[in-house]
Amino acid sequence: MASTYTDAGIELIGVGEQSNTWGATTNTNWRLIEELATGVVSINLTGLTSYNLTTTDGVTSNGRHFVVEFTGAPGATCTVTVNPDDLQKVYVVNNATDQTITITQGSGGDVDVPVSSKKIVYCDGGGSGAKVTDVTENLGISGNIDVSNISATTVSAPTISASTTLEIGSTWSVREDAGVLYFSSASGDVLNVTADGTLTTSGEIVVE
Repeated sequence: MASTYTDAGIELIGVGEQSNTWGATTNTNWRLIEELATGVVSINLTGLTSYNLTTTDGVTSNGRHFVVEFTGAPGATCTVTVNPDDLQKVYVVNNATDQTITITQGSGGDVDVPVSSKKIVYCDGGGSGAKVTDVTENLGISGNIDVSNISATTVSAPTISASTTLEIGSTWSVREDAGVLYFSSASGDVLNVTADGTLTTSGEIVVE
């Protein structure tokens, strides 16, 4: 049985194949897995308006890296197509070019990465209808945060009233009032403890 490959291009050695050489293949696989998990690649897009970010079976590939930094001067919006279209992949994209970068994989949807921006995107590997989704879209922070005009502010300590109640579930509550700690149920006060340790209960104390 001959070797096959995963969608990420990792070689699966066939049963009984590569006698005495399987170790070299395994070492290559580990390097490719490292690309998937922590790989960083820089790609110059100068003069390009399209680029194929391809993952190739069994060899190091730009498209397999986890972090992709695009540099250079495309001169116009550059469309970066993730290949193959059945590859499920997460990318951290850093657009260090002078133009918007559009990440696409199929007809399902694209993501624009503006100039000087970073985004995390995932490709769903849906074939010709594959979609790229912006994971960072709803994190609530975009652009730069200007902190130059933030002045020092004094925060006052919260005021705690003389009587504070803590609700415990739907049955019990605990409150402090004038130095006495009260334990109450829906039917009223059940037990109270004073600061000197005096314990008063409305019922019996049972010791088993």
